[in-house]
Amino acid sequence: MMALRHKGIQCGKPMRVIGVVSLSGGQGKTTTTFFLGLHLSQRGKKTLWIDADPQANLTFFSGVQNTHESLEKVFRGELDVKNSICSLPWDNLFIIPTDGGLARINEYLSSSGNGGRMLMRRLKAIHSYFDFCLIDAPPAISQIVFSVIGASSDILIPFEVALKGTNCLVSTIQLLLDLADLEIWNGKVLGVLPFRDKWYGFNQLIDARENMDAVKSYLNNQFKIFPAILESAKYRSAIRQGKTLAEIGYPELDAPFLSILQSLGEEQDGTN
Repeated sequence: MMALRHKGIQCGKPMRVIGVVSLSGGQGKTTTTFFLGLHLSQRGKKTLWIDADPQANLTFFSGVQNTHESLEKVFRGELDVKNSICSLPWDNLFIIPTDGGLARINEYLSSSGNGGRMLMRRLKAIHSYFDFCLIDAPPAISQIVFSVIGASSDILIPFEVALKGTNCLVSTIQLLLDLADLEIWNGKVLGVLPFRDKWYGFNQLIDARENMDAVKSYLNNQFKIFPAILESAKYRSAIRQGKTLAEIGYPELDAPFLSILQSLGEEQDGTN
């Protein structure tokens, strides 16, 4: 664990909290959170991952094994958020881990009367310690998702380029609109990120093209569409190695994340 007050890593401005949200599984949330975190940390940005998905895939990929001091206790107020943060092998990158027990927190949040703002309240204590916080949300409508969205200044929506993904994107955007109406969330949508876009050579497969056409028609230029994460085993290989796509020899596959960095004003390589 990491005692922040003794690390001297305070940053110059409050951290930017980006919720990676999509209401179905297999939409690319953890993949997006993982690689975006690597790229930000490599640019000298102190970056915090929060694994808010009880499946705990981000925690597993980060290599953290002891999740006793986890997000569930932070939600309940049983653990100071500063003492829940784990150091990682990568420079400038940290995580608040989780495990399957996080699913129990939904009932607690529901009965609290202010669950949609609970995570935002818990994170206030560390807003001066990080440049960015990336939250990997669970794949379902739940109190945890409400709280992740309520804590986020920006929302990034990955979606699989398939019928299920298109429907999921529509449902996710509708949820954001509903939470904005309830004044639980007052942030913005950073953009949508196609996932598992299928190409054969230089030609996009017909079903993928039809789904992307449907998405573009639905969005009607309201939100930015980032370059797609292509259907490729190279992403899984890079995750297993803890590296970016460029670091394993496939820089062209990093295009989606570089485009997001550009939107965040962090497109340049190098550290501060």
